[in-house]
Amino acid sequence: MYAGPRFVYTVIVDERPITRIVWDEHNLHHLLVERAERGITPEGVEHLLMDAETVVRRLESGADLNIGRAPNGLPMAVITIGVAELYPKTAWWVSERVWRRARE
Repeated sequence: MYAGPRFVYTVIVDERPITRIVWDEHNLHHLLVERAERGITPEGVEHLLMDAETVVRRLESGADLNIGRAPNGLPMAVITIGVAELYPKTAWWVSERVWRRARE
């Protein structure tokens, strides 16, 4: 398991007030160890969450589904919880078709 300190990065998301993206040992372990085969990095997740072109949909669970593009241009989805502090729960690559449909 990833054993590191809690990291909090402060960023501006879209036109919302300043929001923090919170990384801790749990979501870092999930992204970098449990789902390492996906090749998604915290920097890629932050890029997507800061991009004004990212589409955000509220799920029934109360979490947000963020669909946008990673720094490499590939479409990606990120599940976050929270408003003032965004806590990334998981991330995965999506198809161009899913990306286009999210923008409709």
